[in-house]
Amino acid sequence: MDILNTGKHVITGIAWTDKGSITKVEISTNNGHTWVNAKANYNGKTAYEWVSWSYEWKAQEKGMFTIMSWATDSYGRIQSSTPAAQKINLFPQNHFSSHFINKK
Repeated sequence: MDILNTGKHVITGIAWTDKGSITKVEISTNNGHTWVNAKANYNGKTAYEWVSWSYEWKAQEKGMFTIMSWATDSYGRIQSSTPAAQKINLFPQNHFSSHFINKK
């Protein structure tokens, strides 16, 4: 696995829910210790459609990072933070991951 260099990195992904629509996507660049909003690209999307999202991150130091995301839908359901599938392995040439709302 490559070491990520310092500087600006654009992290992107997609979110979907089986009930309602995506209202928010959050991302953590420090293994879930803190969370910030990602930019959701709704582009006139209606309920039950995929929503792409992005976040511009400035890495302050070289290294390997555990980056996580979760989505919230219009019914207030938040994606579980426990499954390993939510973790994004960020590689210098690969900035894509899929995300789903879990049924409760």
